[in-house]
Amino acid sequence: YLETDSLESIKFPILVFVVEDTPGMPWPLPQETEMKFQLQGSMTLHGVTRPVTWDATARLTPDGLTGQARTSFKFEKFDMKKPSRFFILTVEDNIRLEIDFVGTIIYGPAG
Repeated sequence: YLETDSLESIKFPILVFVVEDTPGMPWPLPQETEMKFQLQGSMTLHGVTRPVTWDATARLTPDGLTGQARTSFKFEKFDMKKPSRFFILTVEDNIRLEIDFVGTIIYGPAG
């Protein structure tokens, strides 16, 4: 029910997040140390684009950058209706998203 009626995953199968800023991210990136920062940008979900901030934790290793990010928002932020059907006991009006990410660091000509 959630997938087909509330989230309409068949009609809107992709979520797109474009990072526009990374407040709190240290530069230069520290080696082998956990960093806490934010990912701020525009997210398109359910055909609607809104600004969203993710709280991120990452670590730079010799192989690249690995980390996790989390965000949450109410259904209405992306024009979705909170599910309410007799067979659903309760649904919290809060969508929580978590991602694991892996990145490659590419240094420009300056190093």
